[in-house]
Amino acid sequence: MFPSRWENSKTGKAGYAPVCRNEWVRGVCAKPAVKCGECANQAFVPITDDIVAAHLKGKRSNGATNFTIGVHRDPPFKRSTPSSPLTPPGTT
Repeated sequence: MFPSRWENSKTGKAGYAPVCRNEWVRGVCAKPAVKCGECANQAFVPITDDIVAAHLKGKRSNGATNFTIGVHRDPPFKRSTPSSPLTPPGTT
């Protein structure tokens, strides 16, 4: 699964949400009352080579050019000091 950036032009708010095949499908998606992580109808899209290629070309499958994929390390890493190497939590 991977996130996609969203923006609300009315409020100016923006963020990232997991890409879901059921997003905004009437009778299936309960947004905004139910958050994606709590939804019983999750259908998160797995990341593929085509999705990564579209990202690197700066395009969405619908032709839009404002396409951003976020990257999240698993497990999260931290730096003990700004110049130190990345270390997994609990190993320092």
